[in-house]
Amino acid sequence: MCGIIGALGLTNDAPVVRDKFRAALATLTHRGPDEDGTHFEGTIALGVRRLSIVDLAGGHQPAASEDGTIRAIHNGEIYNHAELRRELEADGHRFHSHSDAEILPHGYEAWGLDGLLERLRGMFAFAIWDGRRKSLCLARDRMGIKPLYYLEHDGRLHFASEIRPLLLMANPDRRIDIDALALFLRLGYTPAPRTLYAGIRKLPAAQYLVIREGRIEIRPYWRLSYAPARHRGAHEEFRQRLERAVSSHLMADVPVGSLLSGGIDSATIAALMRRLLPQRFPLVTLGFDVEAYDETQRASACAAALGLETHLVHFRQDLMDGYPAVLDSLEEPLTRPTFMAGFHIFRACKELGLKVVLTGEGADELLGGYAWHWNRSIRSGLWNRWPFLLQLASSGRHPWVERFVEVARQFEEGGRTDPKAVAYWYLDRSAAGPKAPTLSLLAPDLRAAIERRPMRELLAPWFQWVAEAGHRDPFQQILWLQSRTRLPDSTNTILDKMGMAHSVEVRPPFLDHELWEYCAGLPRRLKVRGYHPNQSEKFLLRETGRGLLPEIIRTARKTRLRVPFREWLARPRLSDWAEDALSDGALRAAGLFDPAAIKRLRLTARSTALVPANLLMTALALQTWLRISRCRL
Repeated sequence: MCGIIGALGLTNDAPVVRDKFRAALATLTHRGPDEDGTHFEGTIALGVRRLSIVDLAGGHQPAASEDGTIRAIHNGEIYNHAELRRELEADGHRFHSHSDAEILPHGYEAWGLDGLLERLRGMFAFAIWDGRRKSLCLARDRMGIKPLYYLEHDGRLHFASEIRPLLLMANPDRRIDIDALALFLRLGYTPAPRTLYAGIRKLPAAQYLVIREGRIEIRPYWRLSYAPARHRGAHEEFRQRLERAVSSHLMADVPVGSLLSGGIDSATIAALMRRLLPQRFPLVTLGFDVEAYDETQRASACAAALGLETHLVHFRQDLMDGYPAVLDSLEEPLTRPTFMAGFHIFRACKELGLKVVLTGEGADELLGGYAWHWNRSIRSGLWNRWPFLLQLASSGRHPWVERFVEVARQFEEGGRTDPKAVAYWYLDRSAAGPKAPTLSLLAPDLRAAIERRPMRELLAPWFQWVAEAGHRDPFQQILWLQSRTRLPDSTNTILDKMGMAHSVEVRPPFLDHELWEYCAGLPRRLKVRGYHPNQSEKFLLRETGRGLLPEIIRTARKTRLRVPFREWLARPRLSDWAEDALSDGALRAAGLFDPAAIKRLRLTARSTALVPANLLMTALALQTWLRISRCRL
């Protein structure tokens, strides 16, 4: 795991200022505290901060081909690097280390960019400079586990693992991208390729960027095939494939541990690790003072059954007082502050001496683990059970109900759906808050600007992703859409940024792309089945867990990770920084929100009602981010 940065002249032929470049690289020290490396050649500059995990003594970067004309920097892990190394050595390539990063320049030389990407198995964001062709290639892994940001400014393309180095290298005008803001207000996160910083983009998952002769080209290189897979004996096949994924994710020359909640996802990963590792390893569990959020009892029972010890980390309500510092590490706001939990649990991992931690994220997107995946209203004739919804839809008073019912009918009939209908249905189900109340909070000028931006245009990439699924079942289309949006832009962002804030590499085996390729071809009934929550969502994983997990874990109903921000927001007075951020003066100065609307919302949120708390957290997140980022409208 590392942090990478780089700059390439497009129309600017002046060399990069090395002192400034190294200062920008130093901002990534938390991602790679063990060593740094740079390469300067004409108008190209490459830099890396390294967290040593594989080949501790020899895995220096930038890595180079034998003649030095190809240079590569890499953030992440290539789990099949030993296999690829053997193939390359058989073709005559000579290696100077046993690191996975050295695969990149040799693989690029042997197979080209497309051939290299096709062979890689892992999580990665990398840059390859081809000195002979004077071309730069940037690429991001298939599931978007590792981030990569870029900015075209003053005749150069700048790129980095985080936003902060781009701001230092290029010093752009810090303005808010209004289109990105419109999406954030609806979704609670900013979907790729946008960021809230105007001009700064993030490379979407499974895409690469190539620069040749000053021209920038961005292309996808992978998508799922939904060709039917053989599903006889699917439970055992899935178990074997997941075990292989976990085994590959254990690749490390440093101690490895695992997170453990009270749910089936992380418990399955921990149980498979227990089978694969000869030695015991630490588990880390997050507990909450609010009983409704706490799963430590189930987690402790699971740890005892595995013969392991779990280290409990308690998340108290007052930890929300440290929100600004954690948001600074996140770099962009998220409405739901679950990243606060990630920050504290990964800090505990570091205190235990762990550099690598496996986690259970990704199982819900892989097998349909969220409420809207298994809710009987989606699968079981919504219009027959709740006919009043059809009346509402036909009345024209509730257009979102009309969309909901139409998609539900097509779910039931198994017919191909309009990609726009599926995308809007998913938007309605997964949005951070209702559209109308969110807009009502905004300052009049901003509200008018947001309303002029049609959501249909902003969601154009969503329609394309749904269409790419190419499957008659909208359930599969939604899983694919999730894997291109919320998963990389929220879930994986939290894993990466919060882990790296403490120099901890987080690995999610459920996001192994070969596992996804297998599961994509399985019928829906192996993912979602029945009406009882304990027997419906992630059916294949639950069946796979027989004999592997305690029944209390295997049959536990799905619960989402939450932090007690609603209770914290209900206090009569918040922390000083929050009171300042939501003060009339600060709100007027920022120009985002109507002070009177926020004041009314605060009064309502003290009842801990669901919607006001989400809306108030959106306002507080943006106001706090503005102060940290120094952005403006």
